[in-house]
Amino acid sequence: METGRIKVFRVGPSGRKITLAYWHPGTFVGAPDVFTNGVHTWSGVAAVNSSVLHLSGEALRGMVTTIPALALGVIEGLSFKGRCYSALAQMLATRSAPERLAHLLLQLGDSYGIHEAQGIRIEASFTHADLAHMIGVTRQWITTTFQRYKERGIVDAKGRRLLIRNASLLEQIRDGVVDPLNE
Repeated sequence: METGRIKVFRVGPSGRKITLAYWHPGTFVGAPDVFTNGVHTWSGVAAVNSSVLHLSGEALRGMVTTIPALALGVIEGLSFKGRCYSALAQMLATRSAPERLAHLLLQLGDSYGIHEAQGIRIEASFTHADLAHMIGVTRQWITTTFQRYKERGIVDAKGRRLLIRNASLLEQIRDGVVDPLNE
């Protein structure tokens, strides 16, 4: 990717969607079959205007045999993607929905956040459906939970803009110390 943001997701047989990640400039999109024309089980779409450099598997294979730094970059990219897949599986299997949401909000704050007096403003815009697809819940659950989080002073959501007002409480929710839905 050269510019923009690419959303990578999978749609199951029932039509349910899960989002793996939003990739940033400097990352490569497409794996694990980087050298072949295998069937990819994940789909990708530009979330904002983006520019990408497309290399065929054949061209990439030829380039990595002559450019060691590129070969290392491909290996590092595949390792990073493997960690993303693993983190998604572990998160879905071991964390409650409120813990997953807190984890996601903190990650978005790290990736897109701007610290200001009121908290951490997340510069990238995400719909409730986008957030739901990233943590395996419904859009309605996100909307209801955001209302509860807003009442508790944890986050403020106006349209697609998010403001984390209490990151330390989000960390406690993420770690399972506090259950925000039962207090």
